[in-house]
Amino acid sequence: MTFIQKFKNQSLSKYQFMIFLGFFSLFFQSSFAASFTITGVPSGFSDKDLDATTPVVLGSINSVACTSWDAGSDGDPDTGCSAAPLTTSDQLEICFTHDNSTAIKVYATNSTSDTATTLTPVTSLNSVDASTDTCANFYWSSICNLINSDDDTSCSKNFEGSLYLIGETGSNTTYDSGSDFYKQITIKYSNYSSASSAVATTTGTPNCSSSTTDKPCILTYSLVPGDGKAIIYYDGTNDFLSNTAGGWPSISGHLRVKYIRFYYSQTNSSDPDATAAAAVNINGTDNYQDIEIDEDGNFSRNYIGGLENDKEYSFRAAVVDEAGSVGYMLDVASTVANSGSGYAFRVTPSEVFGIFEESRCFIATAAYGTSLSGKLDDLRAFRDKILSKFSWGNRFIRWYYNHSPKYAAELLQYPALQRLVQVMIWPAWAFSSLSLSIGFEWTIFLLSLGLILAVRVIFFWRAKV
Repeated sequence: MTFIQKFKNQSLSKYQFMIFLGFFSLFFQSSFAASFTITGVPSGFSDKDLDATTPVVLGSINSVACTSWDAGSDGDPDTGCSAAPLTTSDQLEICFTHDNSTAIKVYATNSTSDTATTLTPVTSLNSVDASTDTCANFYWSSICNLINSDDDTSCSKNFEGSLYLIGETGSNTTYDSGSDFYKQITIKYSNYSSASSAVATTTGTPNCSSSTTDKPCILTYSLVPGDGKAIIYYDGTNDFLSNTAGGWPSISGHLRVKYIRFYYSQTNSSDPDATAAAAVNINGTDNYQDIEIDEDGNFSRNYIGGLENDKEYSFRAAVVDEAGSVGYMLDVASTVANSGSGYAFRVTPSEVFGIFEESRCFIATAAYGTSLSGKLDDLRAFRDKILSKFSWGNRFIRWYYNHSPKYAAELLQYPALQRLVQVMIWPAWAFSSLSLSIGFEWTIFLLSLGLILAVRVIFFWRAKV
């Protein structure tokens, strides 16, 4: 074979290979359906999560801004509120692109099997080219009516449904799974527009009972003082917040509650409860703290921090759903009616001394010359999670805060007493650590059992002697 023949054969092989690649590429592309990609939701939403497998768009409809929730300035909300409130005439803008080989016609529907019920967009989508970022605008009144299928043009419900963008590749009038394609978008919206929804009580009579299953009502909770914080007391019957019958936080007919919002203001300890409750400013953006709740009902923390010591604070609590709607706050009359019966909305934080102190440890430092920082977390957790749940525990904590600085100062003068306190602190820490691990009641039971066995052994030994 000459050099020229060999070159021709190699060139022919290359051309054959390139032709093969071309056919393979065409086959490979045609074996996969085209698809949508949501590129953004620029306007007309209260919140969104476009990174989810199915993009999520949320709307808080017909509420007001949380800077004007209490228009009457009487301490009771006049309606629900939202950081980004919407009206039914607001337009949701959805931007997308597609990778189909030819231009497509796009429908917005509530089902992949029914394109007859279509949501007519403001922007014409009769011929959308591939790889072209395209935006469509939809009125919320039309979205609610379409996905709810319940004539809900006023968006008066609390609802979760699906909006489908369907790309039609031919002249079909219905969705063809063989050639057409779609993108599903989860739409969630809530409406806390009425005062009854925001207050969730009749005047002076809370109707947020354990039998209430259609409202994410807040039941009894209590607050105890910490160092610069108010520690939330978990009620044993209702597990801090309601709805025991319906299951917290999944409430029938509502979106999932994502936060409990605690509004607070400094108040005067000499004022009556009604005056203190009404004095809590529920308008604004910097006078509250949100405590997150996961889907299993677990709270991210059990305290409200950043408070001034020796200043009284009063609190009002509301729910925040995943669309950002805020509401279902007990009115002032109901708040006062619950006060004193397992419910405390007023608290005065104070500096904590001794082994329960947050940053310094007077007694431990006086005894050891060190703060024993490795043990303080357990001791503080024992205070917050166990001691503060009992009335006698709260009395002990207050007594300890009031007297420990004096005892710590005296302890520094007596080295012999320091050694005694060193011995006493370790059993206190061990008891706290064990209680946090297996429970306070089990710890008491095991210690009692050990004490009984020890007494029996002593009596047995003395009888033998």
